[in-house]
Amino acid sequence: MKKWIIIIFTSLLLVTMTVACGSSNEVDKTRKTKEGKTIVTMSLFNPNSWYASAIKKFEQQNPDIEVRFQLFKQENEKWEEQDDDRYVQKINTELLSGAAADIIEVANLPVGKYVNKKLILNMNDFIKKEKLLEKGDLYPNIVDEMGIDGGLYSMPLSLHLHTFLGDGNILEKANVQVDDQKWTWQQFEQVAKQIMKSRDEGDSRYALANTPPEEQLLDIVIDQSSEFIDRSNQKANFDSPSFITLMEQIKSMYDHQVATSKEAGYGEQLFSSIKLVNPPDFIFWPHTLYKNPVLLNKPHAAGQTSGVTFSAPKQLAISSKSDVSEEAWKLISFLASEQAQSMPERGEFSVLASVNEQELNYYQKQVDSGEFKLGSGQAVKATEGYFIKAKQLLAAASGYRSGDDKLYSIVGEEAKSYFSGQKSAEEVAKLIDNRVNTYLNE
Repeated sequence: MKKWIIIIFTSLLLVTMTVACGSSNEVDKTRKTKEGKTIVTMSLFNPNSWYASAIKKFEQQNPDIEVRFQLFKQENEKWEEQDDDRYVQKINTELLSGAAADIIEVANLPVGKYVNKKLILNMNDFIKKEKLLEKGDLYPNIVDEMGIDGGLYSMPLSLHLHTFLGDGNILEKANVQVDDQKWTWQQFEQVAKQIMKSRDEGDSRYALANTPPEEQLLDIVIDQSSEFIDRSNQKANFDSPSFITLMEQIKSMYDHQVATSKEAGYGEQLFSSIKLVNPPDFIFWPHTLYKNPVLLNKPHAAGQTSGVTFSAPKQLAISSKSDVSEEAWKLISFLASEQAQSMPERGEFSVLASVNEQELNYYQKQVDSGEFKLGSGQAVKATEGYFIKAKQLLAAASGYRSGDDKLYSIVGEEAKSYFSGQKSAEEVAKLIDNRVNTYLNE
């Protein structure tokens, strides 16, 4: 039987991989190795080169601490479709039984539920003690957005940005002014219609393509999850006028041929929602899609603020049952430090402004010198203003896209019946609200 099957069905049997050389040492009741090192356990979905390299440095600088990985998936082990759900089940069981690791990877887990059940620690006291936010490098808006009921229960260690692109050549030709700081989806539809009227004969491009309406709705809901989900009280708010209006607005875009689920190739839609994983993505993907890309804030639902949203693919929590919480925080704090964040293995946007600034400046120099090439081998041309906009979008990231996949799947499933004409927006809103609230209170 494979190791991952054993892990799934026996929540207390953990596959352990240790970074430290003394990984075979037995652990006594005081959580010490035979050499007297304090052991900190860390539960991860699968191996990660950045974690391994950074923790090796941490152990060298803290010889009194040994970190041991508890891995759900082993290196080179095939990912299977059910694995994400099984990892959630595993961590749920361990947290409830008090058998969880000291540090837990929680990027795609229901953190709000854990907070309600007091299963993970509030890190605010640690953050205040080290004055992390006062040092002015860790993005305060990121920390604020990820907070629940005034506390931070999961520390982000990397970021993905979710933003918007426009075809600059088409925008210039149509002579359309876009105030992307303020535009709503209703205003986006109006702008798109204006642009589409000015197209050349035979140009049949849509404003948005490749996305069914229920997926478009879901993307907006994830962007603005705080509007529809109260993470502090674990309560949904989908049975509301704002959600019903949002569904109707999306249906209008598809009914008026502004958006379509039809397939379109690179650059064949006037606008694109895009996820940027790291600083070079600000250059590579926009210029792969369009000859003259324009970086934009995403449109937002009426009554909401605009801006770039973010997800945090690496984030760690500390079990409330951990008896080495000080040491666990010491490790997490190190992983959020400039020393660890600057390591090339990280490979994503940093949670530190200084690290992102350095990397963007480096790639700007590559573009200016003609060294930065697209997949086709073509050099990129980008103005100083383009990079200024990129830095502005990065600094403005404020909408947190939490990773509770099961919750969001409910929205996508039920919304189909509205967009297919089977049910009214009000009926679907009530169904979603009931199902999500049931899930949140399980």
